[in-house]
Amino acid sequence: MKKIAFILSGVIVVGLALFFIVNTPEKTTFDELLQTKLDPSDAINEISISSQSEDKVATITNRQDIENFIQKASDMDLESTDDPPNIQYVLRVKTYQEADVAIAVGKERIDLWQSKSTNHSSDETSGIYQIKGENSLLEVLETTDFGWQEP
Repeated sequence: MKKIAFILSGVIVVGLALFFIVNTPEKTTFDELLQTKLDPSDAINEISISSQSEDKVATITNRQDIENFIQKASDMDLESTDDPPNIQYVLRVKTYQEADVAIAVGKERIDLWQSKSTNHSSDETSGIYQIKGENSLLEVLETTDFGWQEP
């Protein structure tokens, strides 16, 4: 009887350990997340921005503007979650090798997925992420004049 109780206790402990390992949120930064989707030898050639709260769109094609945009949000801390964002902006990041990454941006979360992939990319990091700390991506979107236009 003691042997069965000991085995059962071991199974429960292993089961709980596996549960916590599987359900531990993935932590990353915006830059790390974006880089998992893009080939390091490729470069972003366009970022299209669409505001969901206002009827306006913009496209960034200047290489320096693209680098500045990405750099301002690069250190934003993220943690995986299942709770989708209340979408305020949708970004489409396109590269010369035709990778296409879409990012839905909300106040507290982002949703990132790949529309068209390259051989380098992996869907392991696609998903929804809770923003930990300041939402520098949303701040850039709301404070930068991108030459907004009506769609």
